[in-house]
Amino acid sequence: RPGAAPGTALASQAESGLTGSAMERTEYPGLEIDIDPVRQRREWRVKRIAWALLYVALAAIVSGVLGKGPISTTGAASGDGSVHVEYERFVRRHAPDQLRVTATAAADTVEVRVDSAYLSDVRLEEVTPEPARVVTADDATTFVFNTRPGARLHLAFDYQPERVGTLRGSVAADGGEAVAFSQFVYP
Repeated sequence: RPGAAPGTALASQAESGLTGSAMERTEYPGLEIDIDPVRQRREWRVKRIAWALLYVALAAIVSGVLGKGPISTTGAASGDGSVHVEYERFVRRHAPDQLRVTATAAADTVEVRVDSAYLSDVRLEEVTPEPARVVTADDATTFVFNTRPGARLHLAFDYQPERVGTLRGSVAADGGEAVAFSQFVYP
């Protein structure tokens, strides 16, 4: 190669016929560094994509898409105001969670009906406060609680999801309008 001093790396490249490759040898005082601009741009692009994916995953974790958080916790109420349900949109299989129900008593008892299809997909561990009785039918399970007329009853159904995917359920109180809800269960 013209201009290359004999015995240097550039001269040996020129002598071996390796000129014109994508790899360039640059000489800095005391250093010989191989630079491949195409490979370097590709590595930078991959690093930028990896950082972007990391930020997206972090945002999903913090917001609650992968567990408890502001996006995950939600609630729904019946149109007649007889029942309000709070739940997590995103839950994990076999991880304990809680369905919170608030119902207003019209008499000295409150009957809370929970969809049987939902209960078949979860393992119900505890109901707080403890119901006076439980009546199971084909389409729903009714939990009967003793209270006083006009009282607001706060219930907690502790459960663990048994299957992965979307769970759909509904809750109604004292024969009123049902509140439908759905949850996504991660493995």
